[in-house]
Amino acid sequence: MNNKLKELLTENFLKWQLEAGETKLQKEFAEDVLEIHAITFSRIFNGKQEATKKMMVLFAEKTGDTRFYDLAELPRPDPDLAKLKAIWKYIPVENRRTLREQGESYVVKDADY
Repeated sequence: MNNKLKELLTENFLKWQLEAGETKLQKEFAEDVLEIHAITFSRIFNGKQEATKKMMVLFAEKTGDTRFYDLAELPRPDPDLAKLKAIWKYIPVENRRTLREQGESYVVKDADY
């Protein structure tokens, strides 16, 4: 898995640099994008430390690249739910309650939740 993970991290690092329009350091990618310590990133990138499933989920969430789930052998999240989770903190609290209530109204009556 390490080579595939390294390739995926490299691809996302390069994509991030292209979007920024400038050369950036892996340290910046690790700390600013993935929000992990640069040393941890380096150890994972160089195969000296295994990435946990929790880290793989973090990488997927921070980069938007669902292939990290595949590498971790985890199911990909529902894209609509993932988008809602990503924007949730920007929705005012009173609107969150309204959205929750709307969601509850769509639930099948016999469903357990």
